[in-house]
Amino acid sequence: MEVAIILLVLAGLIVASVHDLKTRQVPNEISLPLLFIAISSRVLLLLLGRSGMTFSALLIYVLFTGVIFAVWMVTPMGGGDAKLWMALVWLTPPAALDRAPLVWGLIYGGTALGQALVRFVLRRPIFGVPLPSAWRTLLYGLWLLVLAVPYIG
Repeated sequence: MEVAIILLVLAGLIVASVHDLKTRQVPNEISLPLLFIAISSRVLLLLLGRSGMTFSALLIYVLFTGVIFAVWMVTPMGGGDAKLWMALVWLTPPAALDRAPLVWGLIYGGTALGQALVRFVLRRPIFGVPLPSAWRTLLYGLWLLVLAVPYIG
């Protein structure tokens, strides 16, 4: 079940990324359903007793969601991108929560540094120029899919 949900959300991330590349926006019509699917699937798995969810894991989900909200508030991250990242947090299996902040930091920070380097080389402004960035969520989504592969059966 988790693999199917991750594949569904990955398809949504692709749609969001393409829309973001074309318009530089991720509309709520894309991001909010993905966030709803992610949170409700985690709750459903918890109710079915198949999620490995503990109280401490729930606190980590809420805390990490809060961190992404804070990053959204103090950086140029768009609201649609923030909601996509929040959805991915809730899709992260509880057993992988210890690695998730590091993976998120490497993907988000690494791609930001890559974009800054490209701007520097092209002699464009490094800061203050919004670029489409929903594509970054695909990297984390692929990591989630790799985590889920052993459970396909």
